[in-house]
Amino acid sequence: MTMKAWHKVAVGTIVVTVVVAAGVVEYANGHVGKPAHAVLATGHLGKVGNSTQSSPPAAAANSTQNNVVIKVVSSSSANSKAQTKVVAAVEQMIQAGPSSAPDASGFVQKALSAAGVSVPRTIAEQSKTGTFIQGKSQLQVGDMVFFGLNASDPTQVTFDGVYVGNGHFAALTGHGMLTISLQDPYWGPRFLFGRRVL
Repeated sequence: MTMKAWHKVAVGTIVVTVVVAAGVVEYANGHVGKPAHAVLATGHLGKVGNSTQSSPPAAAANSTQNNVVIKVVSSSSANSKAQTKVVAAVEQMIQAGPSSAPDASGFVQKALSAAGVSVPRTIAEQSKTGTFIQGKSQLQVGDMVFFGLNASDPTQVTFDGVYVGNGHFAALTGHGMLTISLQDPYWGPRFLFGRRVL
């Protein structure tokens, strides 16, 4: 197994560790050629997609699969506990696969509801909920992140996900549930803003 990246981020009293391993994991899947799976903090395997996705969500889904581990350690404040619950919900949804949420905004709604936070159902409504976060560097675990994927109006909010730390967000895309870098050549320039509800 080749290690593509190892990231650790401290957020308040919460530490999120994300491990991204390239290719197929022979010991986890039994043999080469099967899609990669995330070895979640719960110890279970969950199918994941390419965390460095650089094409639009509707593009062909035959890209290289990666393994992602999101692990939350130590939480003492109410905000940290809510963040821990959101990350745990994201892990569970990655494990369950795309059928665990109907679309991108449903994924966000379900992840945040695990922390006891109710957000509206649509991307348009979610983009007006909570405290406005202008820059990527100001994001905290559990923040909603919004993107403009419409080429004719790139400022129009058309997609969202949940920030999971270390410059990455989780979302339900046309390729499945992914963790994606906010520096990704496709997604990075399309980031519009964040919203904090935790």
